[in-house]
Amino acid sequence: MIVLTKIILRDVKESDWDVLVRIRNEPDVRNASHNTSFFTPEKYKEYINNQISQNEKNCHWAVILDENEIIGHAKIINQELGYLISGRFRNQGIGSKTISLLFEKAREIGFSEVFDIVKVNQPISLWVAIKNKFTMIGVISDKNSIPYAYKRVMNLN
Repeated sequence: MIVLTKIILRDVKESDWDVLVRIRNEPDVRNASHNTSFFTPEKYKEYINNQISQNEKNCHWAVILDENEIIGHAKIINQELGYLISGRFRNQGIGSKTISLLFEKAREIGFSEVFDIVKVNQPISLWVAIKNKFTMIGVISDKNSIPYAYKRVMNLN
């Protein structure tokens, strides 16, 4: 277990793509994501750049441990927060710290509320959302009307 000293969000750099896509393609990370596709670095970069180009307030950051190691990826897309953390850094409070930093970024961008969508088969992610005071506002179902995810909101005021 690591001793958590400092987590920051840093704008994604060109040199980050290989590490970010490696983390994104970890089986547990990929399966927790809404888009469970396996990405190449080029496709992941294209996927992210497409999100950024849709809205000037959409942002992506590398999650950095102790100012030098990329351990995950965080984003705000259309007021929805999202993050992924490499499996070897889970269950250490990093998700909660990342959410806290995303709240700060969302306020800087000018949002008064943000959303979180958690797949129903991700109880730890749901627990982190509850712990961070997100309020349930709905259930998202798949095309067969089977519950797929919980939509939650956080008022930032």
